[in-house]
Amino acid sequence: MNVLGAIVTFIAGFMVAGWLSNLTDRAIRKADKIDSVFHQVPGKVVRVAVPAFKLIAVLNRFGVETTSLIALLGAAGLVVGLALQGTLSNATAGLMILIFRPFKIGDAVKLDSEVCVTDSLDFFVCRVHLPDGPSAFLPN
Repeated sequence: MNVLGAIVTFIAGFMVAGWLSNLTDRAIRKADKIDSVFHQVPGKVVRVAVPAFKLIAVLNRFGVETTSLIALLGAAGLVVGLALQGTLSNATAGLMILIFRPFKIGDAVKLDSEVCVTDSLDFFVCRVHLPDGPSAFLPN
């Protein structure tokens, strides 16, 4: 019975992950106030989180002690967070730029002594170009 329950949990987890991901994507796309850069993020988070919970539920169904697995995942998350500290800092800054909108695409921004025009805004980098042509990617 444990094997049958684990198989049902496993299959149902895939179905629920896909359904919730699609539902989240549709809900985010309908929201007018949410920038299009954010549209993909919640669906991907759901698509990763639900199978992770599903895996833990299946292992628990077989009698595996899952508290140590959850602690291991937490420690791995801490290690990844520390390793990606600079990248996460850029992502956080990009999120702040996209939420608070201190400038938008097409605005002129003065960086040091140069005036640049903003071409695109993203989570990690902003693309700008000088009025005479050369463009660059700037980390947030």
